[in-house]
Amino acid sequence: MDKIAVSVLYVEDEEFIRMPMAEMLGRRLEKIVAAGSAKEAIALHANEDFDILLTDIRMPGLNGLELIKILRQKQPDIKAIILSAYNETDFFTEAIDLGIDGFLIKPIDRQKLFALLTKVGSQKIQENIAKVNEEKFMALAASANDAIIMLDGVGLVNFWNRAAEVMFGYSFEQIVNASIERLLVSVDGTSLTIDGIRSHEMVLDKAVVISEYSALPRIGPSFPVEISFTTFKVGGLDQFLLIIRDVSERKKREEELLTALDRANEATRAKQQFLSVMSHEIRTPLNGILGAVNLLLQENPREDQLDYFKTLEFSGNHLLSLVNDILDFSKIEANRIQFERIDFNLRELVKGLMKIFAFKANDKGIELKLTVAESIPDVVKGDPMRLNQILTNLIGNAVKFTEKGEISLKINITEQHEKFLRCRFEVADTGIGILPEKLSTIFEFFSQADTNTTRKYGGTGLGLAITRKLVELQNGTIEVLSEVNKGSSFSFELTFEVAIMDGNREVKASGNLQHSLKGIRILLVEDNKINQMIAGKFLNRWDAVVVIAENGKEALEKSLESKFDIILMDLQMPELDGYETSRLIRARADDYSLSIPIIALTASAYNEVKDGVMLSGMNDIINKPFIPDELNRIVHEYVTNQGSSWISQKPIVD
Repeated sequence: MDKIAVSVLYVEDEEFIRMPMAEMLGRRLEKIVAAGSAKEAIALHANEDFDILLTDIRMPGLNGLELIKILRQKQPDIKAIILSAYNETDFFTEAIDLGIDGFLIKPIDRQKLFALLTKVGSQKIQENIAKVNEEKFMALAASANDAIIMLDGVGLVNFWNRAAEVMFGYSFEQIVNASIERLLVSVDGTSLTIDGIRSHEMVLDKAVVISEYSALPRIGPSFPVEISFTTFKVGGLDQFLLIIRDVSERKKREEELLTALDRANEATRAKQQFLSVMSHEIRTPLNGILGAVNLLLQENPREDQLDYFKTLEFSGNHLLSLVNDILDFSKIEANRIQFERIDFNLRELVKGLMKIFAFKANDKGIELKLTVAESIPDVVKGDPMRLNQILTNLIGNAVKFTEKGEISLKINITEQHEKFLRCRFEVADTGIGILPEKLSTIFEFFSQADTNTTRKYGGTGLGLAITRKLVELQNGTIEVLSEVNKGSSFSFELTFEVAIMDGNREVKASGNLQHSLKGIRILLVEDNKINQMIAGKFLNRWDAVVVIAENGKEALEKSLESKFDIILMDLQMPELDGYETSRLIRARADDYSLSIPIIALTASAYNEVKDGVMLSGMNDIINKPFIPDELNRIVHEYVTNQGSSWISQKPIVD
């Protein structure tokens, strides 16, 4: 049988009773100390405390009741049980006044004795535990930096630690039994009340809830605090615990951080604006260069001239790709990259891409191979522009760093479901390869495999970093395997939606077919003379009737004087820009002004202008430098009512 975990001081002047009783008690109690008199008991108690005093009443010198009084002066919480052969009313009355915990008449019934010791011992054990916990709480509260306040059920303060004294400027004696209403107010200036705490849902199911308030100190201005509320019961009555933290410094730091963030965002916006302007300024002459080269290539140049034109075209496209890389790098830094979800022909996209690189590969004697798994559907839904950009970077690098052998693009399905499929793209080459120690950094910004790479092959060190980001931002993965002088293999996986096709819609592949625009009247709104010339030449070559307006005001006048089939609208113009011009045309509200297709021409990146284009009522966007085939296709589709607003065709998602 387990012993009762209490210490007992047993006092009995009769030795023939004391000795056997002590022996018996020792078998059931964790600790028993016996004394033959009150004086001896006092001496023993001076050296240590006991949980229970078990004493006779009538003894020589001090009696049992007097002993209880003396011991409780030193140890108020000692439990007391009286054992007596006498049944005297005076003793009972005084014992009750002393608050004794038990009374047994001699001769002692052992079962009753141990039952009483077990009951009183359990009470003492619980009191000891509570006392330890209280001591721990008091020690914690005393050392805490946060103010700790306890309230009774009506909201009056009944505990207040040192930190609370410092925070509010009141001692415990000054604040005890004071209402919490004088200490705390909410954001709207309402005092915190006990009813407010109860209705705040802060103490529901004894959960700890944190709220912000303002503290009202005795001296000085109010300051922000964060309060943790919880509730508990003492003797069946509600009690509330508040832990209050001064958050003045944190709020100050938050304001400083917000100010710093605003400045950083302002700097980022300034950089974005600068890059946007520079992009526009660079793309505008590039439009003239590439457009003029394209026109010259269609004039059947001599064989010796063709090399020059091809060099001009390649250099112009390379410069354009550098501009795009720098813009994408800036957008990635600012978390402004956006993606489309549109239907496109995956097979035709990669076939067209391989054709573009075929010329350069043939010049170097490199074989290009394309393998697309038969299970891949022709049409999927995703972002064809970003996929094209990723593959262009990877295939372009492969062509750049491969002098002999072959380059292959393989596309397979790794996972397929009813509504989506995941494809794996692998671009492998037999080029110079990458050193093992460089593989871990090859996807970092401004990183190249070797410092000689930039000097020998060119490049910004942005391509692969942008490629990785474009893949990862679409929840994809990318990896590289490489061996020096044997080649590299870049592979990535992307998820596409399965396109739902119907009999009334066809997703067209890009190609070189150009439609005749004979008889189509086009209003070209463009302030740049070179861009006027380039766009006009192409449109006239396709037999369109072109009228030029050099700014928005002129466009408004000419669109009233004559009827046009379509308007090509530059966005950045003096006096009246393309946005406002389009809004004013749509605002006329007649059938012609509401239905005429308006196509934006812009040297800015698509995602930078799409919101303004949508709000101003334009139908689509053509980026400058424009691709002649794309210009021809878009004009033809909208004029023949095959085109539909870019708003429905090009939904944008972050």
